[in-house]
Amino acid sequence: MEQSMAAAAASRPFLLLDDRAVYDEYSDWEMVECECQSKVAYGCGPLGQQIVEGLTLLADLRSGDDDEGGVPSLAVHATNDVLGRFEEEVPGKLGKKWGWSLSEIDDELLKIVGTKVNLSASVEAVDDEAGVLVLCVSFHHEKELGDLQSHHLVYDRETASLSLLPYVPTHCEAAYTSCPLLVRHQGDGGYSLVLTAVEAEQHDELGRPVLCSWTPQSPSLVNGGVGPWQIRQRRHATAMPDRFGWEAQAFTYKGKAFWADLTQGILYCECADLVNDCDDASAVEFTFVALPEEYRIEELEYKHRAMGVGVGDSVWFVVLESCDHPGDTTVVVLSLDLSDGAERRWERHLELSLLSIWALEGFVEAGLPRRVPWSPFLREQDAGVMYLLLPRAVPQGTGCHLIGIDVCDSSEPRLVRPRRLGITPWIFNQQPMLLAPDFFDRRRNDEEALNQMSI
Repeated sequence: MEQSMAAAAASRPFLLLDDRAVYDEYSDWEMVECECQSKVAYGCGPLGQQIVEGLTLLADLRSGDDDEGGVPSLAVHATNDVLGRFEEEVPGKLGKKWGWSLSEIDDELLKIVGTKVNLSASVEAVDDEAGVLVLCVSFHHEKELGDLQSHHLVYDRETASLSLLPYVPTHCEAAYTSCPLLVRHQGDGGYSLVLTAVEAEQHDELGRPVLCSWTPQSPSLVNGGVGPWQIRQRRHATAMPDRFGWEAQAFTYKGKAFWADLTQGILYCECADLVNDCDDASAVEFTFVALPEEYRIEELEYKHRAMGVGVGDSVWFVVLESCDHPGDTTVVVLSLDLSDGAERRWERHLELSLLSIWALEGFVEAGLPRRVPWSPFLREQDAGVMYLLLPRAVPQGTGCHLIGIDVCDSSEPRLVRPRRLGITPWIFNQQPMLLAPDFFDRRRNDEEALNQMSI
């Protein structure tokens, strides 16, 4: 068994996680309940604790080395009691929407409109090292009302806990992305979740750029905070474009936190500034570096761009430049050196034609189709490797191929770890959710575990 798991880890160093996390009681998924010893709601109103107590995180990780069977999945299940509490509020919310009193909303009308409330969930962030999963859970009325309430749900593997947080602090709106960025602390092994937002006071149309951060086991009310969130100002040291887009790719690397708009450029700050204890008047300074003018676009081409970890102190921008003839498609990699003293300017690291990718050693032997790739992505653990998806050769076939290309040495690209996926992963996010195969198997490295080992 140990040998087979080691072999699987060698060929599948990471799993591509389905970012949908919806529970389906009629499916044939082999879902297993994730260990959970505590559930706590932070600043989620009078029903918060009841909500989190009624939520369960399930996982189907498709054990073994079988990508063909599908992609691993998570699901969040809510008890009927929790859904029932939201359904009780539907008549009152309908009356408020329509301007009617409760007496005007009779049983016949409710039969037509319905009171059924469902739970939807999606994966927002994964951090294998910290052992943390962050999901968005939303309760929504099937017909008239839409979303009733949304929260962030945080699963911490080390403490086997679920934490429920408000989706965004009161009087704030998320900016750049609605997914919180997980920032690891240096030294204490802890972490914080960080949201970029705009805080709008009454009659203030422009709002104030802020950062919202939450740290596990922090007091539910903190100085300068709203509920569990600590609010701090952010200041831009360099000019920002008028439209720094929504759905930015957020990541951390080498002590810096990044928000990448794939149409305009990248915004970054020091991780230490995000998690250091400061009074709420101190602003976190951000720096923006624009993409070269020829790569700035109005709208994002569907899944043809990515930013992420490069080599050394660099961040890479990967773009697939399409042409009328598929064989003329080019993969371009630009590099931004963030080392001390380096000029903040994008430099061309690599230009790779699709014909040269098809001609890479091992491409044909791996049974890979000569198709145009899409969805590039980068991961910190494989610095210098860019990953791409390739459609199946048969148009009506499901799934796709995953290939990695090592371009550390731009003069000698190498094909690495080609895999065939049973279905196409990640739907909602611009970047994939990646999970270590042994994420839920790792022994907690806490004092109790160490004491048990010594007995």
